[in-house]
Amino acid sequence: MNYKHDTKIFILCLERLKESYSVKSRLNQAQREELGLIEQAYDNPHEALSRVKRHLLTMRSFKEVGLEFMDLYSHLVPVYEIEPLEKITDAYIDQYLWYEAEKRQLFPNWIKPSD
Repeated sequence: MNYKHDTKIFILCLERLKESYSVKSRLNQAQREELGLIEQAYDNPHEALSRVKRHLLTMRSFKEVGLEFMDLYSHLVPVYEIEPLEKITDAYIDQYLWYEAEKRQLFPNWIKPSD
């Protein structure tokens, strides 16, 4: 299951995941591990992409998602904990679907990939 733009799409999704960490100056242990996994995938995209594809094809069960609420006294904000490999897989699927939808012109002109 190879696609000619797979690696480019995968690198775009990794860059988008990496952007969220560029703003933060202090990271906790889980965030450092996730950033390390993203950088490792960025250094060797072919191996990481094959791992993501294998994950998509073989893992057909739902993964546990941690949910906590941050209380700001005026409202509650949900905080989700998702496994790093699941985030990478989800980002790849999102980037791939946007690419395919844009190529087939499924969206009107005023909708952009950043929406």
